[in-house]
Amino acid sequence: MKPNRATFNNILKQTEQKNSERLMAKARMANRLAKKSRGSDRKIAYHIKSKSLCSLINKLSNQIRIYRDIKLADFVVIELKSEQSGLHLPSVNLIN
Repeated sequence: MKPNRATFNNILKQTEQKNSERLMAKARMANRLAKKSRGSDRKIAYHIKSKSLCSLINKLSNQIRIYRDIKLADFVVIELKSEQSGLHLPSVNLIN
């Protein structure tokens, strides 16, 4: 008799939260670096932040909440369901 093995989908389900937290941590770090940088370094850091948040949206959408920012009409806020704070993402990035 074969032992019960986890299926690929079960493994993905088990790692979803940890992977979403890692992506959000990467986005937060890039955001901090962007705020301290100038010029092309700042642009690169914000690009990394946007890319990380877009990956969350595209690959782990059941782990996040997306809502419009009331004060900044051109931005949405991406927030992990397990956390109380999120990061801004330009609305135009949702299309990509």
